[in-house]
Amino acid sequence: MLVEKPFTMNAVEARELVAAARAEKLFCMEAMWTRFLPHIAQIRRLVAEGALGEIVTVSADHGQWFAKDPEFRLFAPELGGGALLDLGVYPVSFASMLLGAPSSIVALIDPPSPASTVRPRCCSATTPGAQAVLSCTLSGQELDPRRDRRHGGSPSR
Repeated sequence: MLVEKPFTMNAVEARELVAAARAEKLFCMEAMWTRFLPHIAQIRRLVAEGALGEIVTVSADHGQWFAKDPEFRLFAPELGGGALLDLGVYPVSFASMLLGAPSSIVALIDPPSPASTVRPRCCSATTPGAQAVLSCTLSGQELDPRRDRRHGGSPSR
């Protein structure tokens, strides 16, 4: 059983879904397609071979810009929209792939405004001897140093 993101809306729902899958003896996983990309498979191979040494820090970000549209699912929290549940899963998945399950998580967020859902600013996840610093946004601009200089939020001057 492949489950589209978000896997569930909260931990209680996740436990219920896993229990239901186990009761039916079904394989259940989030459809995290990025884990199967060739370059990600190459990273996993290099890590397994020890070619990258001991990884103690991971920094990952996923930012995209979307026009604010209350009808669009990305801006509907009740549908799992918002940066955290829709975009944040990618840096979280990448970090956990490299470091394992975190033993603690600290997150900073900007509270919702009438025009947006909750916007995570930063998440720090630690495992014994390692740390990940992660971020995501629905209001960022992608960097393209060949074309222009931009930072998260708006074009630079």
